[in-house]
Amino acid sequence: PSHTPLIQLMADEKPKFVLKYFDFQGRAEPIRYIFAHAGVEYVDERVPVERWAELKKSFPFGVLPVLELGGAHVLAGSTAIARYLAERYGLAAADGNALDNARIFSVVDALTAAFELVGKPLAEKDEVAIEKVTESSLPQCLGNFERLISEHGFVHGDRVTYADFYLQILWDGVVKKYYAKAAAQFPKLNQHSQKIRSLPAIAHWLQTRPQCKFSYSFD
Repeated sequence: PSHTPLIQLMADEKPKFVLKYFDFQGRAEPIRYIFAHAGVEYVDERVPVERWAELKKSFPFGVLPVLELGGAHVLAGSTAIARYLAERYGLAAADGNALDNARIFSVVDALTAAFELVGKPLAEKDEVAIEKVTESSLPQCLGNFERLISEHGFVHGDRVTYADFYLQILWDGVVKKYYAKAAAQFPKLNQHSQKIRSLPAIAHWLQTRPQCKFSYSFD
């Protein structure tokens, strides 16, 4: 069967997107933020956890989330999907500058690592590890992110990028909720979170999104 070339699909004005992930916020939530902010319609398909073992082999690399584009192509991996959509819908570097895009992605990469840092002890219910993260590695990590916040209140320059979404989700979804002692040291990050939450499209998404847990692992 013939398929639409990916480069042609990327140029299409109205691709039909289907985002597939579990019924959690987790790795798919930054992608949902991007869709919400861009005002792009998509199908938010929630895969039942209990069926994942039988379905896993049918997905690229055996991972979720995946994004179907026009029924012809599939992107796998949360950061790859987010980067593609961010560049497409104006949430990456303003002028498409490759170096600035790389800088923004490097922040996303660091934030993804931070999710692992805070999520692993919670998933394992390891109180000793949680305390260690709270006292040492997390404050250092959050300090690095706080120093990135510009005078305009964003991670990169004077406009919102998808890195801001990752940071806000990390902060509200995990740090503020489970690591309150560490969070109290970084009021600027709390201000950043409030700024992102108040963006009209994001505020609407937060008010209307399906009620679900942040993660299967520790909620």
